[in-house]
Amino acid sequence: MHRWLIVVTLFLVTTALDAQDHKPGMTDRWNFSLGSFFQDVNTEARLDSDRGPGTGIDFEDDLGFNSSTREIRFDGYYRWKRHRIDFGYLRFRRESTKTLEETIEFGERTFEAMADIDAFFTTGFYKLGYRYSLRKSDRVDFGVAAGFSIFDLEAGLGALVEVTGENKPVVVDGYETGDVRAPVPVVGIHFNRCFERGLVFRATGEFFYLDLSEFTGSVLDTRVILDYYLSPRFGLGMGFSYVAFKVEEFRIIEDIPSRYEYRFAGRQIYATLSL
Repeated sequence: MHRWLIVVTLFLVTTALDAQDHKPGMTDRWNFSLGSFFQDVNTEARLDSDRGPGTGIDFEDDLGFNSSTREIRFDGYYRWKRHRIDFGYLRFRRESTKTLEETIEFGERTFEAMADIDAFFTTGFYKLGYRYSLRKSDRVDFGVAAGFSIFDLEAGLGALVEVTGENKPVVVDGYETGDVRAPVPVVGIHFNRCFERGLVFRATGEFFYLDLSEFTGSVLDTRVILDYYLSPRFGLGMGFSYVAFKVEEFRIIEDIPSRYEYRFAGRQIYATLSL
């Protein structure tokens, strides 16, 4: 019995000492957050073919996609001394059905005006980054960042198309898809500020631009967050994020450029665990 009392006492003492040194959001080794992301999305794309450039499509205006959506977002990091590894995950799919007002050239297919179109757009956004703190204390953390923002985008348009055969018309399912999978390197800065009563302010900004003969594009990723820790281990948070991925020229076919522009911004509400 006395041995168990000694073990329990040692556990409570070490836990209390650890809680005194533990500053959630500032000195924790592991941190995980999971919650809802309320976002507004704007999507533009053009899928070319060997016949020539396709039609520039605004998926919200031309295809009737809902510009607002709510999804689950996960983020976390691992820290040691002045170093930190960040990771994050967000994935969602939007679908729509609409009668076209104008003819669209999308890849190898032509969708005529007044055709009933089924369309989808799948978004995968993953983050893997490294941060180094130039200034580090229990109250302030400021430094530089580098890593990858990985975009996995896939779009598809489908319709019933009537094709004239030798004897009679034949109805076939005309479907065309296009995708972009790009691990884009980014650099940036981060700033954290710990206030009294468990409040932690966090801000990050990351950017990348590349101009080559076969590819011209940019990425902008910013976040502003306020965490409130109810205990040294558990808290609630809210914030705002803005991500823009733009490919101004991507030559998948010689001398025929393709173009993509994708932006999403929104509010995030989540629970966070600090270890």
